[in-house]
Amino acid sequence: MKKRFWALLSVMLLGASCANAATCLEHTIWDNILKANVDKDGLVDYDAIRVNKGGDLYQYLTFLETADLSKCSESERMAFWINAYNANMVKMVLARPTMKQVSEDFKLFGEKFKVARLNLTLNDIEHRVVRSNPKKGGPIEGVSLKTFDPRIHFALVCGAIDCPKLSDRAYAAASIDSTLQANAVNFANNPKHVRIENDKLIVSSLMHWYEEDFAKFGGPAAYITSLIDPKLRPDAEQVIAKIKTDFPDKTVFRYDWTLNSIKNKKPDLAAKN
Repeated sequence: MKKRFWALLSVMLLGASCANAATCLEHTIWDNILKANVDKDGLVDYDAIRVNKGGDLYQYLTFLETADLSKCSESERMAFWINAYNANMVKMVLARPTMKQVSEDFKLFGEKFKVARLNLTLNDIEHRVVRSNPKKGGPIEGVSLKTFDPRIHFALVCGAIDCPKLSDRAYAAASIDSTLQANAVNFANNPKHVRIENDKLIVSSLMHWYEEDFAKFGGPAAYITSLIDPKLRPDAEQVIAKIKTDFPDKTVFRYDWTLNSIKNKKPDLAAKN
């Protein structure tokens, strides 16, 4: 009888432990919202999210507010913070229904909200938690990621057309490395971010703003070049050659802050090349 009792108790404790660990991975609501409201180009149907198509965003945000990451793995933390940033950015947009350009209100990046039992901002998540940048007040002890992965720049979505595209799936710990790599490849091979226009090399301002973050790869030029794939873009050779001669001194860095709403869908640049 005693053996049966202790066996049962062990199963219950194990179940409770697993349940606690699973909270780091529980992004189902956000996953459903993304599937229902984000198109293949990463554009968002904000009006549909407002009426809870795919799920209640604020229910997910409530989960984020009280999430305990103390027993989470590094990959679980990484997935959590990417999802938290992107979901709260969507919330910021919904709170500004007349906003056409994110640049109309850059103060939103400094607006505090509760997440993981802390009061943080979008800037805090990016610079203090993810990048652990001491110039921006990082790292936050016991909170910041132990290792910074520059590919996160291709996952944090600031609500603008020229941001990396918002995924139509929530980030998950089990696939975080492959997903971040796919994002990086997509970025380098998307003419929206890297292209030749009127004999000028046009590159996303991300690669200028965060140049230091890619130093371990030999710098932004070397990193982008390593990702360009002739199978994904027919102008690969020309772009690589242009990067070698024109980056960064003759490069035009651009960033379109137009809201990444599905209402602002643009012609496919890839179709023109």
